[in-house]
Amino acid sequence: MPLSYDHCPHSLVGRSRLDTFIKEYFTRHSFQAMDTESFVAYLRHELLDAEPGLEEKLNLQAWLNKPGIPAGAPPVHSTRFEAVEAARQAWLAGTPAADLSTAAWSSHEWVHFLQGLPALLSSVQLAELDAAFGFTHSGNNEILAAWFPHALAGNSPSVTEALEKFLTHVGRRKFLVPLYKALLAAPNGRHRAQAVYAQARPNYHSVARGTLDELVGPPR
Repeated sequence: MPLSYDHCPHSLVGRSRLDTFIKEYFTRHSFQAMDTESFVAYLRHELLDAEPGLEEKLNLQAWLNKPGIPAGAPPVHSTRFEAVEAARQAWLAGTPAADLSTAAWSSHEWVHFLQGLPALLSSVQLAELDAAFGFTHSGNNEILAAWFPHALAGNSPSVTEALEKFLTHVGRRKFLVPLYKALLAAPNGRHRAQAVYAQARPNYHSVARGTLDELVGPPR
């Protein structure tokens, strides 16, 4: 997705030097383990030490040893995400969903659209979105995982079958944990979650089972 930067990361050393550094790093260290201490030593030797003060400008220690993204990190803007946000606001302001310009959207844009919606939508709003964009029967797991919590929060019965199919056929915790949490929070959710989990649990990875046993409760 096209991104524009107010201050590009490569502005500190130049695009050519950065590209050369990255290519040489992977050439020299492919199929090898690398710890932080070794990487920092390599980074300094190959890139930073050539220009006094460059490490301070990069704020290396903040990137390595402090939580979050350091202050001064280049802000990232996406013109396509901004267009998605404008479409979302237009819909919330009353523009029919079918009139939004979405034909060229990627799955990333659809997920961004869904994740920015209010947590609780009315049944009318949910039905309009689903009729216009077919979220419930999407073939994309990322889109489904972003759509189902809205449908569950709005107590939409139309997603019941699709959600159960998803939970019994998909095993990634990044999808399972948020969806089971959303299901547990829905009306009669614990009973529904336990019923689906009892069916799906044998096909989940042991790590996922451990997490979900605590969240949903092991089948009896």
